[in-house]
Amino acid sequence: KGMLDCGATETVGGYEAVEDTLLISRDRFGADAAEVKFDNLPIFRFASGNADTCLSTTMYQCSPLSVLATMKTHTLAAPSTPILVSNDSLASLGAIVNFCTGRAIFAGLDPHKVVQLDRSTGKHLWMDLFDEMEVIGKDKQAIFDISEAAINSSYRPYESFD
Repeated sequence: KGMLDCGATETVGGYEAVEDTLLISRDRFGADAAEVKFDNLPIFRFASGNADTCLSTTMYQCSPLSVLATMKTHTLAAPSTPILVSNDSLASLGAIVNFCTGRAIFAGLDPHKVVQLDRSTGKHLWMDLFDEMEVIGKDKQAIFDISEAAINSSYRPYESFD
């Protein structure tokens, strides 16, 4: 799975997550489905002020919504870091995300499917890179439907201090 990270300019992941992803890609699509490069490695700067040179850059086949796609991911020396799906990758998938409900359309894959993304206990949204995501509708309006449960949710990170 990949965690949606709209603040990331490029998709990155810790070496354990990238290695797991490459193994799945090769297992499902064959040995040529993933390529690892060790040249022209970018340096990433993080909000913490730290900078890291990536270990490698990978290109691998994946299949969100059962549609074959290619994902580029830079590998970091951070073992517990998941795949962080960048704004560029989300844009290339045609992602339209409702962060309140966790619903999304990936128009670049299938503009008629509204999916329910997974939400972690830390409130992050996750997309499956290899398996069918839960399709909750084929009507594009479904992404904008905000249920009473979502409106009354206890998740209010920007509540008033009054």
